[in-house]
Amino acid sequence: MSLQPFFKQHWPWIAWLAGIFILTGMPGDYVPRVRRLEDWIEYDKAAHFLLFFVLVFLALRSFITQYETNYQRVLYVAVLLVAIAIGGVTELLQEYVFTGRQGNLYDFGADALGCFSGMFLFDFMQKKNKTNPGETKNY
Repeated sequence: MSLQPFFKQHWPWIAWLAGIFILTGMPGDYVPRVRRLEDWIEYDKAAHFLLFFVLVFLALRSFITQYETNYQRVLYVAVLLVAIAIGGVTELLQEYVFTGRQGNLYDFGADALGCFSGMFLFDFMQKKNKTNPGETKNY
């Protein structure tokens, strides 16, 4: 069995996931310094939200276009649960494995919120595309 067709279809979200692990695994010395705590909270949570928002959107885009509509609900749930689990794993790795990093429950919350938001936006765009059959867009 060749993995080339799989990677050809799914490379965007796989590359994004690799980026998430690289960014969350960076030592604390490489994380940009922010002067005020309020700035760090906004920047940090926004970054977590955005990373997982894009991950779920790209993964759904890859899988939904590949499989029949009968499996789409299952795919939505599977992608969402796996992405949230990945968010939890990255926080655990930051807490217990990566040097100079700390896992944070609020970061995990931002990850999960990003996952849900990415799923809802993708679903909204898919439904909008189905209501306008003249337009064929794959997101």
